[in-house]
Amino acid sequence: RGATTLNYPKRSFNIKLRDEKGEDLDTTFFNIRSKDKWIMDAMSIDQIKMRNRVSFDIWNKYSKLPYSTEFGRNGTEGQFVEVILNGAYNGIYCFTDRIDRKLLDLKKYKVEDDASITIRGLLYKSNLWDNTGLIESLLNHNASMDSVVWNNWELQYPDDFPGEDTWQPLRNLYSACSSNALEINPTVYFYENNLIDFHILVMALNLIDNGNKNVFLSNKNITKENPYVFTPWDMDTSLGGY
Repeated sequence: RGATTLNYPKRSFNIKLRDEKGEDLDTTFFNIRSKDKWIMDAMSIDQIKMRNRVSFDIWNKYSKLPYSTEFGRNGTEGQFVEVILNGAYNGIYCFTDRIDRKLLDLKKYKVEDDASITIRGLLYKSNLWDNTGLIESLLNHNASMDSVVWNNWELQYPDDFPGEDTWQPLRNLYSACSSNALEINPTVYFYENNLIDFHILVMALNLIDNGNKNVFLSNKNITKENPYVFTPWDMDTSLGGY
């Protein structure tokens, strides 16, 4: 997994658990929530092998989701492990869960009686610095909405239904952020405490790679006109990493 780590001999991995019938298998490790998909973070570019984990632990301590959820957190949990790969020692990794629909308690899409789909919960992830600053002038207006990637945002949920219904809400947010609508009533679009907490995190931990990039943007239920939530990601260059 990961783009940058593909250039390093020590790779990060996605882990998918299946039972003897090949079906998804949810399992709990290290007292973290039950999941079938996990991440084995190689921490290749972090020489002290702890920046991302420490940063998430700090974030989880002081910033919670602005609504009640089963897990009560807005970030990953993880455990340092030593990995044996095909019989050979492969070093220290961080075994973590993921940012996903269940963690953030995003509403599932709804299948209507006529078989149409109503999109409710949304989860986007910014992959690059270009286009992702929520400023309308940065947009590539010709970018297709028929893909899971639009203007360097990746549709994490519901990734089965890329299209106007899933991308237009983000397009509308660009318009709001580029007008005086955000200044007049910012809490229509963002939860104030979450926005402040994320800004403090960026400044306090020197997250120079987590502005327009390495961030999740989610909406619990777009049909209810809920505000958006920021969730940090990939903080391995924090605390002087650059």
